Amino acid sequence: MSENSINTSKGTISWDDLLAVVTKKHHSGGKTTKLREIFEIFDKKGKGVAGVPDIHKVLKENLEFPVNDNEINEILEGARIGQTGDILFEQFASM
Repeated sequence: MSENSINTSKGTISWDDLLAVVTKKHHSGGKTTKLREIFEIFDKKGKGVAGVPDIHKVLKENLEFPVNDNEINEILEGARIGQTGDILFEQFASM
């Protein structure tokens, strides 16, 4: 991941970085820190939980190109989404 591709103040992440995290292509040091930075973009309330609707909203509003619900659902297929529709950081990191 490039240093400038994750901007937590703006809440943006590049598509390549998102895919790298989700598909576990990022295996270098500092993975947990980068994952935490990305997760914080989705965790709007700072409680260590990201709601699926929040993830959809963030991706639709902050990616450099449009994505639809089906594409986002494909990304989330590997997540263990709780009964409340939330994803904990640990679940996000294990995707």
